[in-house]
Amino acid sequence: MGVVVKRFLTQVHRHDVLAYETLPAELLARYAPAANRLFGDTVNDIKSRKLIRQQVAEDMLMLIQWFEDTDHADRTTFKQLVRVFNEQCTVEEKRVKIKEKAGSRVLQNPSDPDATYDGLKGPGYQAQVAETCTDGDVQLITAVIPQTAAEPDCEAVLPVCRDLHEKGLVPEIMLCDAAYGSDANVQNCKAKEVELISPVNRSRRNDGKMHVDDFDIDPVTECVRRCPAGHAPLQSTYDPSSGKTRSIFDGTLCRACPNLAQCPTTGKGNRRTFRHTPAQRRNAERLKKEETPAFRSVYSKRAGIEGTFSRIKSCLGLHRLRVRGSKPVFMALFLKLAGWNILQAAKSNTLRRKIAAEIWVFSTNPFPKWLSIPVFRFHYHLFNRLVLRSPLKGLLMHAG
Repeated sequence: MGVVVKRFLTQVHRHDVLAYETLPAELLARYAPAANRLFGDTVNDIKSRKLIRQQVAEDMLMLIQWFEDTDHADRTTFKQLVRVFNEQCTVEEKRVKIKEKAGSRVLQNPSDPDATYDGLKGPGYQAQVAETCTDGDVQLITAVIPQTAAEPDCEAVLPVCRDLHEKGLVPEIMLCDAAYGSDANVQNCKAKEVELISPVNRSRRNDGKMHVDDFDIDPVTECVRRCPAGHAPLQSTYDPSSGKTRSIFDGTLCRACPNLAQCPTTGKGNRRTFRHTPAQRRNAERLKKEETPAFRSVYSKRAGIEGTFSRIKSCLGLHRLRVRGSKPVFMALFLKLAGWNILQAAKSNTLRRKIAAEIWVFSTNPFPKWLSIPVFRFHYHLFNRLVLRSPLKGLLMHAG
């Protein structure tokens, strides 16, 4: 908030000194320090920060009202001032009130208005990446979806699948983190003949209680056959409109059950009710599969992409780009990851043998008399040393 005020006042002072000097001296003094030193004399505690933030909000409203009908209203700095005020503040009964939660899509940096915010990663951008995990000697990145930081991971599965489908690279199995493994994503991938394998989010699962996987449920009709104690329900009906199954059990039998304290059924009297959805049943089945050695063996390959991210960030500088704005950032992401694929392909033993074979075939064909076999051999060894080994590889990494 303070930075956008500082930037606007700087533009006013540069282009209209008279208008700048008509502003209150106290306000001008407040924003006289450099942008990285604003409010440096403020005590660093919650009460002081609230007071100075309220002061800045009132300054913003005063400047907006002061210059909204002047030529300065067409400046980019003034538009950013208005945007930040609308995102961070409200006016109630002619008083400025700061919003408690402004959201993640508010302006993070006046120099990069496209950047958004993520609670874990901070402000900036992110990329959804798909990489092969075959038994080959190298793994290549097959899909890149650049995004701003506020985009949720769970909504990236379908765009990645569409991108792979357009390239003809649809996998049989897709290994994802738990953030991508919602039941909706699993079913959507299944419709595209892709098996999505990921852990199930356990944040809402209480291990001290029974769950839907303890009931015997018909996967076709979604009706409950038996409760964990082996009792059949009095009635079990699936409602397609709400997507829920409502099962009613005999309350007399439930009160005599030793597992009543852990049972998820609810109600009093002669009837107890249990409700579940098909998504809950399918997630419960996936949780059981997570405990099997087969799942751990298959899913262990997913850890390979974390090493890829680490190497790309350290070698290609992907963690901090030298451009701003969504278009330059997205282009840099594409170019850096394309360069990573080139470096990976250069490590391939298959590619090395293919290049060696092509050079040998070319060297045995008719060629000008001034060339000779040693010349081809020299160029092949030079190519092998510069491109397929470390010197030029390091240069490409730093050049991006």
